[in-house]
Amino acid sequence: MQPKKSQMNIIEKIAALFDFALVDKLSELVLLDIGVIDETVASKIKQQINLDFQGYLVSIDTFSIKHIMKNHGNPFVEAQRGQIAVIKEDFYKIWQLINDFDTVRYDTRVSKSTKQIISESLVFTKDLENQYVVVKEIRSVVKRGKQNRLVLQSMWIHKKSS
Repeated sequence: MQPKKSQMNIIEKIAALFDFALVDKLSELVLLDIGVIDETVASKIKQQINLDFQGYLVSIDTFSIKHIMKNHGNPFVEAQRGQIAVIKEDFYKIWQLINDFDTVRYDTRVSKSTKQIISESLVFTKDLENQYVVVKEIRSVVKRGKQNRLVLQSMWIHKKSS
């Protein structure tokens, strides 16, 4: 099936962001919004974790691309973990993985010294040809003019047993 024109446009934008992230020597933060959590997806999330994310923008940034490729992009290292290396084309699937996830869980990182929550995230899983795990950092804001976002933090792929 050919992607719709609007999907092609977002795939082209993700491809350009990916290419930029890998050559950027100044560590410039560039953010790309790829969609909005609609009522259907928000309802499915709420059923699993009882939190409401309707209206949150779903985003990818250059820092997350660099992190994922550094930590989950090496085929040799990932094979030792029983995983498959993430490649450029896997980033094109992120919207599908969020919109049609199998499971989602809420996760937090806590400061060892202060015991306070440093960051909150949603961990989505989706079984396709392998199991994809996508971690989206929750960025909720209360300032006027700012937008709530789920920003890509990490992604890895578990190899399915044959």
